[in-house]
Amino acid sequence: MIDTILNEHFHVVTTWGDTEKNPVFQQPNDRRFVGDIANVEGVAEVLQFRAVREPMRRCIPFLRANSSIGEVYPIAGIPFGKGCLVLCGMNLLRQPNDPNWNPMIHSANFDKICIGVANLLESRKTGIIPLDAYEW
Repeated sequence: MIDTILNEHFHVVTTWGDTEKNPVFQQPNDRRFVGDIANVEGVAEVLQFRAVREPMRRCIPFLRANSSIGEVYPIAGIPFGKGCLVLCGMNLLRQPNDPNWNPMIHSANFDKICIGVANLLESRKTGIIPLDAYEW
């Protein structure tokens, strides 16, 4: 395992290597705070890069992907204090020369994050998410 600040402070392990194009899905419980973000813009794939790799205590998957190493979480939340650390393990760089790059997936990746965060904030505003993150 490679030590990172994320691992050191939050005990989160991420994927390593190049960008992978992977299909995504959500479990019913994943939609609880962020809604259905798996098929934004009709695209059910992500360009996964540095996604949360292993389930860990208090990590809440918002979006899951089947990668070459198994299931990973391209978007996940870690309740912390009075809020949530949102981790987005997707490649958002415009890289037309990369064989995995696709403009539709690229656009949908960004929108999945924006919609997920907006829905997360709305869940907090309406009381679906408790004020103290340790009660999630």
